[in-house]
Amino acid sequence: MVSGLVSWRVTEIPYWKYFFAKWVPGAILPDRGVLSGRILNEEVVKTDSETRGQTRGKFGTGQCDGWKNVAKKSLITSMVNVEYQVSLNVTDISSKPKTADTLLDIVLKEIEHVQNVLMVLLVAWCTDCSGESAKMRRLLRGVFPWIIVLDCWAHQFNLVVGDVLKLKLPLIKVVDRALETIKWFLSHSIAVGLLNEQQKKADFPVILMLILPVLTRWTTHYLALDRLLTLKEPLRQLVLSSPFRSTSELFALAAKVFKRFYNKSPDGVFRKAFSEYLAHAGMWSDERMSLEYFSNDARERNTFVDVVSIWREKLMSENLNDVDGANGLVVLAMWIMSMVPNSASTERIFSRFGAVHTKARNRMSAEKTRKIVVLRTHIDRKH
Repeated sequence: MVSGLVSWRVTEIPYWKYFFAKWVPGAILPDRGVLSGRILNEEVVKTDSETRGQTRGKFGTGQCDGWKNVAKKSLITSMVNVEYQVSLNVTDISSKPKTADTLLDIVLKEIEHVQNVLMVLLVAWCTDCSGESAKMRRLLRGVFPWIIVLDCWAHQFNLVVGDVLKLKLPLIKVVDRALETIKWFLSHSIAVGLLNEQQKKADFPVILMLILPVLTRWTTHYLALDRLLTLKEPLRQLVLSSPFRSTSELFALAAKVFKRFYNKSPDGVFRKAFSEYLAHAGMWSDERMSLEYFSNDARERNTFVDVVSIWREKLMSENLNDVDGANGLVVLAMWIMSMVPNSASTERIFSRFGAVHTKARNRMSAEKTRKIVVLRTHIDRKH
């Protein structure tokens, strides 16, 4: 019934009773109060218990978003994504101010539940791009300096796609992208300085500046694009000479992240393992990491490669708090790969909420709606 979104009152319909009396003699049909009460609660408890067993000791990303149901109640839905397994909670904030502080209180309670009840190793928290959500993420960083706070890239991507779809001509698309590049460089002094250095290395007789055109002066658009093409080679070299192409610079970045997560610097064995990984050498080669096997397996099952599983096979200790030596590289990689930088799962849950909490069911509580969706999601995942 939950999986098919069948109404609870169906067991009280005479035709339904006749069907069971004829084909399942002696079957006792519970009424809708029992179905939506005791039986639903018992099934959700079983589901939560099974979920805890599947998520215990794994890395997860938390996320939350707001939704208003048919009854005009404001709800905050919170989830934790643990290697494709999810856990769901709902909070009614209709009578509370819709502020960052209110959201922070909810998120802190959810984090406590995730860590102490689900026993999940939380690595990040993701929200949408609203002002209050952004402030909440900043406040959350103050409480937990180790946590990674993420903007939902799906929301950001939607904004970009919306702008692109408004365009009609391919030429306009190219020009707009070129102008965005120019604007970005002119608003970042460090980038301009690096571009000037590349011009010096290329023996430009005069250091050229990028030009931002005047909207109503079409000639300036031509000059701006011409200048961008003139600086094509220095721009290309600027990308190719990026510090992130250097092993030492990449290690410095990794060491900074490592210290933030674990409050200590990586040791020499970690650095050696990191260098070998970048070189695809030793135990980090494509063959030793079985990349071809995982790729083919995912293709056969018509799914994505589970990168966390690849790294999990390289664990040298069952204790995920053991970050010494090469095991530290594995744990760090699993930590980073477990971050889910979008709240698409929450948005999908809202669609399920809408299918359950209809106008005909407008008096249904948010908690009962949550339980139905939790059970339905669990059934869909198993079958």
